[in-house]
Amino acid sequence: MDKSDKDALIYRLNWVLKYAEEGKIENIKNEVEILIDEINHYDLVVPF
Repeated sequence: MDKSDKDALIYRLNWVLKYAEEGKIENIKNEVEILIDEINHYDLVVPF
């Protein structure tokens, strides 16, 4: 994982934390599913 991928992953995980603080379970579920799909199929993480 290069620096830009790491930064993008941290950015996305910070959104998951924000959703957790706000109790937005459906948003957490969706974001995690998208991250897993990107990691498994594309071996990359995009910030949006």
